[in-house]
Amino acid sequence: MSENKIKLRRVGIFSPQFEQPVTELIQEWFVPHGIEISPLEDNTGSKDDLDLVLSFGGDGTVLAALSFFPQCPVLAVNFGNVGFLTAGDREELTEMLQSVLDGKYIISERSVLECVHPQGTDYAVNE
Repeated sequence: MSENKIKLRRVGIFSPQFEQPVTELIQEWFVPHGIEISPLEDNTGSKDDLDLVLSFGGDGTVLAALSFFPQCPVLAVNFGNVGFLTAGDREELTEMLQSVLDGKYIISERSVLECVHPQGTDYAVNE
């Protein structure tokens, strides 16, 4: 566990089912604080200079976010069926967002394996 706090400048939103109302809610919370929001639909958004990724889905979405953004902290919100790896459910979203803004969180570090092969690089997280 890390007590280091993140200076938020740019937050990515990662979700297999892109939901406009959720994006609008995230913008309402972060934009007034000078934090840029970057939708990462289908892993096509810019990964550069992200300070945090918000992952909306189940455990599969969390694992995908950790794989696509291995060097970036991921806050996972359960919008799926299983949520063992998530920080909370959609009903707790506003409380989680406020905790992030207030700096009231702990970063749980996970070991990530990097596999470099002829077709590219893949990452694995032990769930």
